[in-house]
Amino acid sequence: MSVLTSVRPPGTPSKGARAALLLVSALCAMAVQSGDARPAEAQQRVAATVPVAALAATRDAAEQPDAMRFAVGDKLRINVFERLADAEDRWANQQRAARPDASFFLHQGMSGEVVVRADWRISVPLLGTFLAANRDPAELAVEIGAAFERLINRRGVVSIDLIARQPIYVLGAVRNPGPYAFEAGLTPLHAIALAGGLRVQELDRGTAAEAVRELGRSEVSIGRLQVALAKLAVLRGGQTQTRPAVPLELVQLVGYQQAEALLAEAAMAREPVGRALQERDRAVAAAIEAARQSVAAARERLAPSDASVEQRRVRTEGMQALYQSGNVHRMTLAQVQSEFAEATDRQVAARAAVVEAERILTSLELDRSRMAAEVAAGLEAEIATLQRDIDEISGSLASGSRFASLVQPSLDAAESDTPLRFEVVRRSRTGSEIILAEPTMALQPGDLVRLLDRPAQTSRMIPRRALPPSSIRGSPAADLVATRPPTPPGMW
Repeated sequence: MSVLTSVRPPGTPSKGARAALLLVSALCAMAVQSGDARPAEAQQRVAATVPVAALAATRDAAEQPDAMRFAVGDKLRINVFERLADAEDRWANQQRAARPDASFFLHQGMSGEVVVRADWRISVPLLGTFLAANRDPAELAVEIGAAFERLINRRGVVSIDLIARQPIYVLGAVRNPGPYAFEAGLTPLHAIALAGGLRVQELDRGTAAEAVRELGRSEVSIGRLQVALAKLAVLRGGQTQTRPAVPLELVQLVGYQQAEALLAEAAMAREPVGRALQERDRAVAAAIEAARQSVAAARERLAPSDASVEQRRVRTEGMQALYQSGNVHRMTLAQVQSEFAEATDRQVAARAAVVEAERILTSLELDRSRMAAEVAAGLEAEIATLQRDIDEISGSLASGSRFASLVQPSLDAAESDTPLRFEVVRRSRTGSEIILAEPTMALQPGDLVRLLDRPAQTSRMIPRRALPPSSIRGSPAADLVATRPPTPPGMW
């Protein structure tokens, strides 16, 4: 029995091996002429006839590390030839002077394409199933040839051609994850190169420039946020007519001393407005006080007028009684009545002065109340506007933080000196196993290579900065820290 395989024994072939090579060359030429062999298959294999006496040497060569072994999913082409004796093919030998001493007959029913199953076996018609995965092609060919000889008791030659292999699969932070054709000698580093390299390399200059611009905008937004928080504290202090409290958020952003300085600056900027309001309030208060004094003076003038009218009324009534009794002349009664009318006129004028003074006082008091309401409404509007600004700035900072969180890992990975780490998922006879692979580990067909994430490191392109605390958005006044803030003189 002889076996034809697709492996190349390493080392220098012996005389028997050289003879076998000559035999295989003749066999390949005959197969190509008959149309049974495919050009692609002929390119994929290097055939060698392994005599029975040389099987041990072939088996030893197959055990070397660089020997090819079948894997699950490999697609094989198995050709089973029967070796005919010289007497059986004497006519062909007479026709062809250059024909080898032996002839071969291809058994179509036993030949064909098979795939190594998940149980590591293949099925050959009429010959049974054979363990193929993780085996050398020469060993498998020997086993199939032995089964052929047992079946028909004739010598056979078996050729095994490797048609296709399972691809490898690449996952992780690579540009083009997916399956790639397997080639002998592939390593995880080769797999990353096939997948287009690391994904972090896609961070172009435009993205880096946008990240730097976003950082600049964030720094400006943080400055605006600090000023807005300080101004908000001053406005709330003015609203309650108390000293402004240093905001806790501002302390978290810049520290207490800087927060105190910002608060003092905001108070100084607000001082002219406060002074103007105080002057306006003093003017209105002075006008109200003057109106009250006018009312009091008018009321003081009204009291004697009322007494004079009452006195004139009593006198007029007495004069009328005397006139009716004929004791007083009519001219005297007329004079008394005239005096009573004049006193009444003076009383009416005094009362009108009191009413006018009271009207002016009421108008001034209403004006003061309206002014106070306008000031309070203005403070409320300013506080609401500042709160909206703080919310918008916080939202902008949060958006910038999310953008930085997306870009920063790529920049960190691009600048990192940490070695790449790989994880290989490989199928075994009992299932799948996970291997923490070295970058130069040899891959096998069907392996899944996953690039593991690197530890996060600080990037030199985008410096770190402190982001505002999450409690900034909608922070109530109760969150303010009442400490010893500076208060400008005459502010409250």
